[in-house]
Amino acid sequence: MSKKNLDQKGRLRNKIISFRMSKEEAELLDRRVLMSGLTKQDFIVNSLLGKEIAVYGNPYVFRSLQDELIKFIKLYGKDWKMKMMMKCLN
Repeated sequence: MSKKNLDQKGRLRNKIISFRMSKEEAELLDRRVLMSGLTKQDFIVNSLLGKEIAVYGNPYVFRSLQDELIKFIKLYGKDWKMKMMMKCLN
């Protein structure tokens, strides 16, 4: 009998779960995983269990957050606060 592979907390994780997503959903998931600094598995499991996703800084997380901020600025411009307030008033 082969040795069982346990995770860091001593749990046996031998069930495989797979599902389909649209391209947009997959991109959103990938972006959120990158910003969290977690593995995709840990991010999905923690999200499904309703656990808080805490972001732990490292160079990859910093770069992901920087990229998201650049996308946000390109989308809304530098005066995004004024645009968002005007959008809410209309």
